[in-house]
Amino acid sequence: MAPGIDDTASYLMPGSGDTWAQAVAAAGGRGTQRLRSAGPVNPPDWVAESLDTPPAKSVIARRRTMYLNDRPVELTDSYYPLAVAADTALERPGRIPGGAITLLAELGYTAHHADEAVDLDARPTADEATLLSIARDAHVVRIRRVVRTAAGAPFEAMEIVMIPAGRVLHHRALVET
Repeated sequence: MAPGIDDTASYLMPGSGDTWAQAVAAAGGRGTQRLRSAGPVNPPDWVAESLDTPPAKSVIARRRTMYLNDRPVELTDSYYPLAVAADTALERPGRIPGGAITLLAELGYTAHHADEAVDLDARPTADEATLLSIARDAHVVRIRRVVRTAAGAPFEAMEIVMIPAGRVLHHRALVET
């Protein structure tokens, strides 16, 4: 794996393109992704709570596998409220020109801030281990991110499960006085 891949710099900025492919290329590798599924799902409890969605109500999910030099290294599942994503390219299979963040901005949803919970000592589920081609007892990094508008409205919840080798996560803390 390429050391020090940092794909966090512009992941919330519309028009930034495929930040994963750009970050991997900057580290000397080749990054690609494959959409595993797109469409309505019953969300996990944490997603329903994060998106202020009533229990058992559907949300739109886009599930992707990220590859580094043809090896699966990350699973990224994004969830959107129906009011945001229904009848848009977010619920259909296929690439979205400019990416999901650009489409969301065109729909009036731009990120003001994202809250993240990072578990540095997680284990993959059986499905995750299979998709990442790793042992069930391997360590993974699990990130749960909720993206909000300036008004505080949540419009995306994301779960990222990644193989930790070769990854660098950068976070910036802004202090308001």
